[in-house]
Amino acid sequence: MSITPIITIRGDVTVKNTGSGRWQFGGPAASASVTVNIGGNLVIDGSASSATALVSVTSNGTSNANTHIVVNIQGNTIVTGNPANNAWTNFSISRGSQGGSGTSTWNFYGNVSVSDAQIQNSTTTTSGGLGKWVFAKSGTQTLALSNINSTAAPFNIDVLSGSNLNIGNSTLTPSSGFFTLNPGAGIMTSHVSGLNGNLTNTGAKTLNTAANYTFNGSSAQVSGALMPAIVNNLTINNTAGVSPGATLTVTTALGLQNGTLNIGAYDLTIGAAGSISGGSASSYIVTGAGKLIQSVAAGAPKLFPVGSSSSSYDPALLTPTDASLIAVNVGTTLPAAVPSNYFYNEKVWDITPESPSATVITLTPSVAMSTIISDVIGNYSGGVYVNKVAVKSGNAYTATFSSFSPFVTGTTDLGTSVVNNLMNGVTFDGKTIRNADRQALRVFDTAGRLVVSSKADINMSTQAKGIYIVKAENGMMKIALTK
Repeated sequence: MSITPIITIRGDVTVKNTGSGRWQFGGPAASASVTVNIGGNLVIDGSASSATALVSVTSNGTSNANTHIVVNIQGNTIVTGNPANNAWTNFSISRGSQGGSGTSTWNFYGNVSVSDAQIQNSTTTTSGGLGKWVFAKSGTQTLALSNINSTAAPFNIDVLSGSNLNIGNSTLTPSSGFFTLNPGAGIMTSHVSGLNGNLTNTGAKTLNTAANYTFNGSSAQVSGALMPAIVNNLTINNTAGVSPGATLTVTTALGLQNGTLNIGAYDLTIGAAGSISGGSASSYIVTGAGKLIQSVAAGAPKLFPVGSSSSSYDPALLTPTDASLIAVNVGTTLPAAVPSNYFYNEKVWDITPESPSATVITLTPSVAMSTIISDVIGNYSGGVYVNKVAVKSGNAYTATFSSFSPFVTGTTDLGTSVVNNLMNGVTFDGKTIRNADRQALRVFDTAGRLVVSSKADINMSTQAKGIYIVKAENGMMKIALTK
């Protein structure tokens, strides 16, 4: 019977000077194993290292075949070298070849920080041998790498289920090893180039579709081409916005914490059992030609937290009679000219259910004009707008439709006594009332309140959107302020 020796250090391990040698945690005989447990932190302090006072730490230095070495670190691993020469401090996975199927495994349960140092790994056999770092904490842990010695080394990385690795802005250069994100594991990146910016190792990159992905930078980010087309959870926490750059499916949860997810021309699908949390004016999905696609249960309201730009949140709330997969986007280009006596907000929703049924639709443009006589939702169908009276609450318009796409919101003045939109010597360009003859003009809102009077041109850009009546000695005209 073979017994695996176990070395237990209950507190911290601090290494400051190994001279011309190195600290090795084990050196088992051929086909033997050793496990080292460190209950506290591993601190490798090479800040005062020099050519004659090296700081070198490794799991082993043996070439004995088929040896197996495990180092478990419960605390943080902090490696700090001397910026004058980052080869003077060395943190190695293994410095022995361990032939055959030999392995060296570092299990990290805390954070890992390596700066101004060299990383090496001599256990690189392809016949089953392997030296690697394993991130094994149940929860979030960080990996911070800076000014790593340029000598390429296969520092292989395995992120286990339950670990959420915050890699920040770090890159894996000059690693020639692999990076594996297992099912149930997570990665957090703040790099502007997303996953491609972090995972610069030249070995295999395996990002599982059942893993979780978080983008939490402070500058605009792209997800990177390494992002799988299907992910388990996706979290957006970047006020500058994140762009996936490809069609994407989130099977379980999309978390909108801060900033926008800018899908552009690509569809974003939420899995049948998935959900979206946090959609609001501070975090939502900016659509272009791409659509947000969700499954909606019969009679159950479902929010589509979409917007037409990074400064315009224009959500849709849909309650279909029958369950359906529904696709939604929102833009600013009206499908056709606005009919007489109607005034539309400059937002257009494309709503496409896979199985159409009577659906209660609530559309909320970020800015809405004032009510004149009644509020409407218009459905552009067959080359004409079909307008239905809508219930308006704040900026939200609600009505029921059985035909779909596209939709607009607005108001109508049908029933008002003033119908002419022209008056001699007075014109309106959408912003300014031009008073060529310098008439005494008075401008009233639809409640009859005097807004402004002047014998000069009148700039209306500071007034609320809506309908106004312009009166002069020779008549009156109606104008619509929509911008």
